[in-house]
Amino acid sequence: MIRRGLTVAATLVFLGSTVAAATDGTDESALTQPGPPVEVLSSRPEFVTGGDALVRVRVPEGARPEQVRVAVNGLDQTRAFHTGPDGRALTGLVTGLHLGENNLVAALPGTRPVHLTLYDRSTDGPLFAGPKEQPFACETTGFRTAGGQLLGRATGPSCTVPTRVEHLTRKRVPHRIRVETGVLDRGIYEIAMPEGAWNHRLVYTFGGGCPGGWYTQGRATAGVLDEVMLRRGYAIASSTLNVFGTNCDDLLASEVMAMVKERFVEEFGPPLFTIGWGCSGGSYQAHQIADNYPGLLDGIAVACSFPDLVSGSTQVLTDAALLDHYFAKSTLDSAQRRAVSGFGVTATSPLLANQARRIDPRAFCPATLHTAARCDIYDHAVNVYGRDPRTGAARRPLDNTGVQYGLAALNSRKISFAQFLDLNARIGGFDAEGGFSPARSVADRDSVSLAYRTGRVLSGGGGLGSIPVVDYRSYTDDLPGGDMHLSLHTAATRARLVAANGDADNQVVLAENGSHGGFLTANPVVADLLAQLDAWLTAIARDPTGPAHQRVVRNRPTGLADACWTPDAAHQKVLDPGRCAALYPVWPGPRRVAGGPVAGDVLKCALHPVTAADYRVPVDLAALAGVFPDGVCDWSRPGVGQQPLSGTWLSFGGQ
Repeated sequence: MIRRGLTVAATLVFLGSTVAAATDGTDESALTQPGPPVEVLSSRPEFVTGGDALVRVRVPEGARPEQVRVAVNGLDQTRAFHTGPDGRALTGLVTGLHLGENNLVAALPGTRPVHLTLYDRSTDGPLFAGPKEQPFACETTGFRTAGGQLLGRATGPSCTVPTRVEHLTRKRVPHRIRVETGVLDRGIYEIAMPEGAWNHRLVYTFGGGCPGGWYTQGRATAGVLDEVMLRRGYAIASSTLNVFGTNCDDLLASEVMAMVKERFVEEFGPPLFTIGWGCSGGSYQAHQIADNYPGLLDGIAVACSFPDLVSGSTQVLTDAALLDHYFAKSTLDSAQRRAVSGFGVTATSPLLANQARRIDPRAFCPATLHTAARCDIYDHAVNVYGRDPRTGAARRPLDNTGVQYGLAALNSRKISFAQFLDLNARIGGFDAEGGFSPARSVADRDSVSLAYRTGRVLSGGGGLGSIPVVDYRSYTDDLPGGDMHLSLHTAATRARLVAANGDADNQVVLAENGSHGGFLTANPVVADLLAQLDAWLTAIARDPTGPAHQRVVRNRPTGLADACWTPDAAHQKVLDPGRCAALYPVWPGPRRVAGGPVAGDVLKCALHPVTAADYRVPVDLAALAGVFPDGVCDWSRPGVGQQPLSGTWLSFGGQ
């Protein structure tokens, strides 16, 4: 076990599998040839669960498969292994693993035996997400299987029920569907497999939401019975804890997905590739699982997307809430409010303000929860942020110190200097309980650093730049009643990919209005998106050489490029970026109006003294210095604590 020391409570643990030559008593100097390469197909070797693992042993040239011997903890398990179609690999499910370290040995006469350490853990968890949240409500009695049956009462604190398998038919699917339902890591999972028709591809679905997503098991997955996918032969998997309205935590969502995929691979074998599929809260999961736990997803299709929860939606939501609170007592007219907020319609600010209550530890507690548990996004992620020793609450990376709200509106003369000064003097912030405060919000600096280091702020520099990303947006920025799924979030993800990888050529952005079905495979645009993404991933699988990002870019189908569709009845496809930008404008949002970056990845800005260089109109610098005594945001510098991702496959030891 290798640890990178941190002084804060949330300790990151890096576990590495150990592969070493061993001779079991034979003179090593006499064995110069390497032994047969070994890999775990169902999971990473350090994150095995359930006492078993699907393993592949490559047979070296000149050797015969029947010469290979495999043992686990000294017990021969060679009979579990069988050759594949090419005759050069043996695959088998090793069983009987005990919790903790297990030693797998693959041996071949005349070569150095290879030892692989398999670290087995309970299917109840945790795996790498850290201690389990308590209290926790089991909800199996309210979960209906794909066949319409209630799961019944769970047993034990992990909410387990016997695994069920049902065989279903669907009118528009020409083959039966095997649906498995069970519990892993306290989440209820479903796996749908087209019987006799599997195309050897897996789609993993992620559900949306956030407020209320804590302390419960959930009563529905993100869905595994999509008829278009099943007709085309895809297997589909999901878990209740991969629905953000049940579990608003990308870290735990990553762990749950890892366990469900492990179960899938052990039952059906490794898919050629796995596609992540999700909208809104589902997009958080797809982006961050792909970036922080590479290998679980080989490509993603996201919609109504955000880069992440912390710097993506929550920063925009809390800014909107502060502005809406200020607007209620200001003289700004509707046009001025739009200019200050940066939103396309006035109604967006109050709509987002309600969603910002996810930082309030009391606003969205489940009705059945009668304890002092804190129901907010930060306390739900306390394994990452650690606790404030004074209050016991989770540390918070929430900050608006030095932010000059409405700066672009001032510089374009849409608001006066007096209005700008009043806005920034009275905008305030949030206290530790999510309530409005006259003072600006000040982030805990340890939590800010951790948000970057652990991938709670999407980096784009982990695994995301090495897989295809298709971002479909059913445009809602101009809805009269407002909407939180704003195009600025797609632009932010692209900016992060460019910053991390030099380009965003692995990302394709598609946009249309909402009159054609949205992110459903019944929509021809989305059905074609799936086909194109499949072709892209298939081509990558056939091209194993070179850096991953280059392989992704060179194998992108020629017909898959940034595009939009006209909002009129003709619904014509448009490839011209300028025309798409005119049809579906990307409105900036409050931090961009304040001068912040398109990437939206600065949690706490660096400050510089008030200076005339920020302003294109006459201002009273002394009055501004009175409002900003510590200075204003210097967006030309990295944010406070902003730093690269520490690594991928991080494990969180505790609070």
